[in-house]
Amino acid sequence: MNVFKRLEELSNDGSFYLKALDLSFQPFEVESDLSIFSALATELETEHAGYETLLLDVNWRSHLIACMCLIVSENKSHLEELKNRFKNGSMVSPQIAVAMARLHFREMMDFFPSYINGGHGPESSTQIGAALVLLQSMFVREFTFPKSQLNIERFCLGLSVAQHHSGFWLKHRGSARG
Repeated sequence: MNVFKRLEELSNDGSFYLKALDLSFQPFEVESDLSIFSALATELETEHAGYETLLLDVNWRSHLIACMCLIVSENKSHLEELKNRFKNGSMVSPQIAVAMARLHFREMMDFFPSYINGGHGPESSTQIGAALVLLQSMFVREFTFPKSQLNIERFCLGLSVAQHHSGFWLKHRGSARG
């Protein structure tokens, strides 16, 4: 299935996936827009390797769609694929981190500190920023700040985007700890 074409058919909008990038849904349209991702999630779950294909793709748009569909469907079946995509990097690494935290809360309490202390270079600054802000929201207070060099701009971007997305899902879907 071509998820971009299918999402366009469901939404009547060729760039609908971009709403998920910064969660720019109109307040009165949030639930109906999320239901479009829910409908796509239902279809993806019938596809052989649907989510795996999206998360293995080099295109960040595929990663974003996968995260949205996994969160709205509360599908907890793709932890390893999410972790691998997060480790390998993506323009939407903060959104991937939020999906992992929402769907796999307990596992992320170990994974994020391990990732942060993994000795990554500046190219992982976005992921480290996202992981740190999510750990704070998970009430994990004891972790070591990364020893690696950080690109401060990318680090702050990871913090900001993960915080924004986490807040959106908390408001619209409640606590991830549930």
